[in-house]
Amino acid sequence: MKSILIISGSPRPKGNTYKIMQHIQAEMESLGTYTYEWVFLKKVNLGFCKGCLNCMKKGEEHCPCNDDALEIRDKLLAADGIVFLTPVYVHTVSALLKNLYDRFAWCCHRPRLLGKSALLLVTTELSGIDETLAYMAFPANAWGLTIADAVGVVYPTFQSNPQYRAQKEIRLQSAAQSFHTQLHAEKRDFSMPRLAFFHLMKKKVTLHKDVLPYDYQFWRDNSWLEKSFYDETGLPKLKNRIARTLVSFRAGTMLKKAGYTR
Repeated sequence: MKSILIISGSPRPKGNTYKIMQHIQAEMESLGTYTYEWVFLKKVNLGFCKGCLNCMKKGEEHCPCNDDALEIRDKLLAADGIVFLTPVYVHTVSALLKNLYDRFAWCCHRPRLLGKSALLLVTTELSGIDETLAYMAFPANAWGLTIADAVGVVYPTFQSNPQYRAQKEIRLQSAAQSFHTQLHAEKRDFSMPRLAFFHLMKKKVTLHKDVLPYDYQFWRDNSWLEKSFYDETGLPKLKNRIARTLVSFRAGTMLKKAGYTR
């Protein structure tokens, strides 16, 4: 039985994103048997990042906040699939979800969630869906998740316009089906963004190995520093070579702008 963790960034635990998620969950239950656990960020103790970098220098266990971050980490690691929900606030995620992303910045360097599936869901009064989903995709990909689908709903129209509601209900069913399929599929994401991000992060953790030694040790322990990808099984060599070349050029430009001389 697959387990699904639902992370809600809404300040209203039973608000619009919760209601839309019920449509996803109903379709999921028609497709298979799942267990669900909700994490309402409004209700957890998760302080603001202090910028000390202990999580990248020594490990996330050394964060001085001493709150629920490690408990949330363990829930993420235990789940097979993760759903991220948020209302759109000023064309991006809520402060609650942004704070989670900030506190788990270490997971962008150490992708602990490789092999897990993700679904992204947002609601809005009118605008900002595309920008918010694009923002959410970065941490999901960086953490190692494979995004099955990303959906946005204009909630007032969903309530008042039968035609829009019917279209979105079909779209939500499709998202649930994609998530269900991805949860039971072998994860082989050789997309150009995923390949490029691997090479970019390998350069980053190597460059900062003295400043952020825990990140470097994690990559070394996983033997990724000697590899061309996290798992080289079935790796498209030409595509990967192109990704590595593009990253080398981009990294060189970034380092020059940042004032690095090595």
